[in-house]
Amino acid sequence: MAPDSESSETEPVWRFVTPEDAVPPASRVDAHVQKGVSALQSWVRKMPAALSRWWTGAEEGVDGAEAAEALSGENGPQPASDALLERIAPAPDWSEAVEALDAALEPWMEGADGVPALVLGARYHGAPSIPRRWAEARGWTIVDPLPRDDLASPDAAAADWLAARVQDGTPWVLPRLEQCHLRTPRGLTFVRRLLDRWAEGTLGRGLIGCDPHAWAYLRHVWPGQIPHCLVLHPFSADAFARWLRALAEVGRSKGAAPIAFRMAGEDDPVLPTHREATDGDGSVPPADDIPTSSYLRGLAVYSQGHPGIAWTLWRRSLLVPPDAPPSEADETSDRESEVEQTIWVRPWSDVEHPRRPSGFAQPDAFVLHALLLHGGLSADQLSPLLPTDQYAVRHRLHGLRTAGFIVQDDAKWQLTPAGYPAACDILRHEAYLPDPYDT
Repeated sequence: MAPDSESSETEPVWRFVTPEDAVPPASRVDAHVQKGVSALQSWVRKMPAALSRWWTGAEEGVDGAEAAEALSGENGPQPASDALLERIAPAPDWSEAVEALDAALEPWMEGADGVPALVLGARYHGAPSIPRRWAEARGWTIVDPLPRDDLASPDAAAADWLAARVQDGTPWVLPRLEQCHLRTPRGLTFVRRLLDRWAEGTLGRGLIGCDPHAWAYLRHVWPGQIPHCLVLHPFSADAFARWLRALAEVGRSKGAAPIAFRMAGEDDPVLPTHREATDGDGSVPPADDIPTSSYLRGLAVYSQGHPGIAWTLWRRSLLVPPDAPPSEADETSDRESEVEQTIWVRPWSDVEHPRRPSGFAQPDAFVLHALLLHGGLSADQLSPLLPTDQYAVRHRLHGLRTAGFIVQDDAKWQLTPAGYPAACDILRHEAYLPDPYDT
């Protein structure tokens, strides 16, 4: 599913809503349609020059592959340095997301029942846990998942864990429910008992976070009802425009030149200027007043509106001229310069992200599906869940890592930020994933 990339109303960038309100049906854009539209737009832009070459008999221009090579060659723009990225696209502090979650949870917090609330959010390598950060801000107890090796052990481990939660009367947050199960009969015992006690209200007031696809699976093995469920509303292209511009302003020193983000090879603006983004007085203008680029529409569709995924891809897209001085980002003056510093942005079609490998087979889909539902697994934990021998599983893991879908963190294999939406797209095509927000 893709977020709504066109909005005529001014809305907060960060909003937590009920699952049924997360993505309006009219905004479900097929990524393949978006890709076709982008290709058509590119063809239209190039047509005048092509006709001119044909009419004048000039030498034919370079093809798409040569153009891409020129863009990334020695004489073309180069990837922004790590130091510059820390200034123009710093890591978000997620404080606005915590504030938005706090506002959305206010009715539940004021309620008298003890049923915990559920917050759905994408889980991939490096994904921030908004419920965890909310718990830290509130001073609530953070409950880490039971070690997976204990999930398949006799019920005593699960019973002891649950008893500890009941005896501790402080409010609590379990940020990663998807890590509390294994997709085996014995590996589901713990999470079923946990959810039973949760729904009964006997675990006290608490908040649970879970990946939406993992929750869609758990709904099939646990038939209980959830009265309080929230999900981060997917960012639109307009929301990404405002958010990414705000990040760029965070790292800009007082007196430093404003930054203009423009499409490489076309010079079209990608983000609104500082003045457009703030109306000059710090207020956010209506969405219709902010130009939305084809890059941002592609970013919103591919990332499924997840800001953490989009932020990773955005940083990969930023380029600087090959002759740009290393100290360009540090230039300051006594007064704000009127000369903009230009940062080039790769066309969306040139942004590196995982694509379905030519030799992709059903066993690869099984691996991606298992990693998605469990929020990451070691090779030893993964093998018993698949109809494939251990050697073949390891072979598939290394192939998917080469393709950019997954990464190994210590012993655990997890989806990468760019690999998460790519894996979801493949699994939906294979009919392995239902609508994660159909609760």
